[in-house]
Amino acid sequence: MKKKLLIALGLTGIIATSLAVGAYAASDIKLFVNGKKTTASIEIIDGSSYVPLRVVAEALGQEVKWDENKREIHIGKEVDTSVIGLSRNNPAPLGTKVVFKKESIIDNYEGEVSVNEIIRGDEAWRLIHATNSFNKAPDDGKEFILAKATVKITKNEKSDSKVDLSKVHFTLVSTQGKDYEVQMVVDPEPTIGTSLYVGADHTGWIAFQVDKSDVAPLITYSRKYDGTGGVWFKTK
Repeated sequence: MKKKLLIALGLTGIIATSLAVGAYAASDIKLFVNGKKTTASIEIIDGSSYVPLRVVAEALGQEVKWDENKREIHIGKEVDTSVIGLSRNNPAPLGTKVVFKKESIIDNYEGEVSVNEIIRGDEAWRLIHATNSFNKAPDDGKEFILAKATVKITKNEKSDSKVDLSKVHFTLVSTQGKDYEVQMVVDPEPTIGTSLYVGADHTGWIAFQVDKSDVAPLITYSRKYDGTGGVWFKTK
């Protein structure tokens, strides 16, 4: 009976690692999702209310799929991780490794890039000032953001050529879509500036200046001259 119940509940039933031993019975409880009454049949098992997963998911506009081979239930559409970070509208979260291609008349190489850490505000300024006492404090209404990025070169059409990395390859873009100016400050060590052959990687800091009111700017790496392409990352 227990086995049959689990199977019957597969996609339209209750999700639980195991069914508690004890009596259960239909209840007169009604389920509303976003103010709309559902047709869910709610069961009371050992004093707890259980509701069909499919009813709730579909009431929220989500797809529900059952993978019999893997014994898995999937709610919602699967995320295509191959496109995360490749546009301003789909920036990658911090710590996400994004594969990129750089194609131009001069360069033709591939690699991986990630932004792993963000330090902002007073702490960022303390690190920048400690690096070089001649570094200028942020302008009124602005503060510093320090981003720690990692870049790895995995392929280069010119196998014996190096790829030069510089802070100018990274740009901070405001929430409203405006580029912030490159900051001419001495970045904390290790800085992002270096040169890499195929197979090598490097991690370093880049300093940006941002409006204090701009809580979620984006960082982009290696955009085209017209602002398209490149890799995009969230800062929080």
